[in-house]
Amino acid sequence: PYRDRAGLYSYFTSHALSMHKKGDAISPKDFEGLISKGKSTKYAAPIGRDVPRAFGRIAPHKLSRLSSNNSLLSVLDQNEDFLEWSKISIESKRDVLANVLYTFVGHQSRNEYCQGQERVVGQLISIYNKYMIKNTDLETSRAVYQVFSCLYEGFHLRELYDVDKGGLFVCVEVFVKLFKNLLPKIFEHFSKEDFTLDMVAFGWFQTLFCNVPLPRSSISRLFDWWITSGDFSVFLKFGLAILKRYEDTLLKSEFDEIASILNTLPDSQANDSDLVIQAALSFSFSNDYLIRLEEEIRLQNDYKTEREGYLFQTGPFFGIIRLGEKPAETQ
Repeated sequence: PYRDRAGLYSYFTSHALSMHKKGDAISPKDFEGLISKGKSTKYAAPIGRDVPRAFGRIAPHKLSRLSSNNSLLSVLDQNEDFLEWSKISIESKRDVLANVLYTFVGHQSRNEYCQGQERVVGQLISIYNKYMIKNTDLETSRAVYQVFSCLYEGFHLRELYDVDKGGLFVCVEVFVKLFKNLLPKIFEHFSKEDFTLDMVAFGWFQTLFCNVPLPRSSISRLFDWWITSGDFSVFLKFGLAILKRYEDTLLKSEFDEIASILNTLPDSQANDSDLVIQAALSFSFSNDYLIRLEEEIRLQNDYKTEREGYLFQTGPFFGIIRLGEKPAETQ
């Protein structure tokens, strides 16, 4: 099942739906009330601005990549799942996305909308394509919100998007330190070209790679790994894997070319989800090491928080279930 496009991720969403049916989710009446409440918050304007961008025209750099590959379907995944997704109107996708985000900020006053969350919710919605066809937009919104709220509370999204405690900044700084230590040749070349990786990495982690021009199958595999391990460091390994896959090209490139490569990921070097995940699995660092790096960065930049609020604190499934890696006999 791990090789399937939805993979183990479909198990997680199915579990969330079963909980939804048992009445653990917000009632339809209360859900509509939270949508209205969210529309009256200070986040209504940025949500209204970002929703059309998440489901709308293809960005120029993605169009460029599609043209270079000479096949739209090769990038968007030519399979039954993609065909089902294409049947759903942009209006429905936008309605569900807006409903989830408005409910999110309306549910608790401490919930803050940050740009990038719309891409993560958009990825969740794409997994619900068959559910969306059979149910109303409001029913789909409730189901997707339940999954997103689980990820936000239990899988370190609250810590990532906590502006006051520098979640995104800390994440990027940890990543850059790993990049320097684990891929020294590329790091030295970037330094010679005066290229700072955080220019690109901030967008990667802000959207959990959902805005990166990769096949949705690759992002689904990444989310599978994250959800079934509860380990936020999988995103660090995925970012390092992308850099490793493009190492030869990057070492021959100048400043402008480096930026273009990392924004467009050309030449299909990152298209094969098996190879990207395999490259990500080749990077190994302990959770204790990540905690030490995070603590050092927080102290240096006055982003202090309790240890349980650390971004790379072990997740809910850590040490209990590790399904991100494929069994040896299937590798």
